[in-house]
Amino acid sequence: MVSVTQIVKQAKQPRGGYLPISTFDEIQFNDNNELKEENIHSSLVGLVVDYLTRFMLTKNLENSFRISIMGSITYFTVACLLHNGYTFNL
Repeated sequence: MVSVTQIVKQAKQPRGGYLPISTFDEIQFNDNNELKEENIHSSLVGLVVDYLTRFMLTKNLENSFRISIMGSITYFTVACLLHNGYTFNL
């Protein structure tokens, strides 16, 4: 499967880009909170965008987050087993 980043790197934009900066208006917002450098990995941000986009397009919460839900159920199940003394032979 190809990532969005890989597709974007291969895309050729027209001169000046698809949306030239001159078409945007700059709006200053100041709530007196100083922003710090982001510390969230880009792959995690990509997953968030992917899941939320699926939800916004389908309005189906369970299907949109199915993989995350399955992972959390698996994690919880394994954690409960380990807590109760079960051991895994890997």
